[in-house]
Amino acid sequence: MRARLLRGALLALIALGLMTLRVLWSSHGEWREAERCLAANDPPAAVDHFGRAARLYAPGSPWVERSLGRLEEIALGAEAHKDAPLALLAWRELRSSVLATRSFYTPHPALLERTNQHIARLMAQTEPPSVAPGAKLAARERWHAARLAQDDAPSVLWSVLALVGLMGWIGAAIGFLLRGIDNEARLRREAAIGWGLGILAGLGLFLIALGRA
Repeated sequence: MRARLLRGALLALIALGLMTLRVLWSSHGEWREAERCLAANDPPAAVDHFGRAARLYAPGSPWVERSLGRLEEIALGAEAHKDAPLALLAWRELRSSVLATRSFYTPHPALLERTNQHIARLMAQTEPPSVAPGAKLAARERWHAARLAQDDAPSVLWSVLALVGLMGWIGAAIGFLLRGIDNEARLRREAAIGWGLGILAGLGLFLIALGRA
């Protein structure tokens, strides 16, 4: 039983490593394609590929940070050349990329705040007057900034509790297999009941917390 669990854990680690390598390889490929598009003077296509590279997140990946930096460079350059459509495209892609990789916390908070400010200003400057007739530019910018600042991220507390429930559920299941069943595949009554209750408690916490997160 223990040998089978160890083999299963080893296979899971190998699968995780292969998935990570696949993500890194794909992110690098999107980065290279984005640079090729820039060299071909096709900034919109480059924005799209940099966004994809940034979304393909893996711990320690250099392509995520570089792609976010390049998106900011494109956006600032477009603003300097008064190209509002391209600037908005790049800022929005940057914002989407940051939000797409958040979990129980939002990465790059300073970059996200800066991005929201640029989007709010550009939206206020480029929207047609009929959207908010009579409203001053600063008021329109504040309105957009407030909408962009709204955080729909999952609750950190409930997300953590969901992870605790998940780990408790898995740990109890492993305990049930190791301690609740003997070598002849017969139940050890007291141990099986204890670990079974642990499975139910972990699963219940996981489902409740996931629903509230």
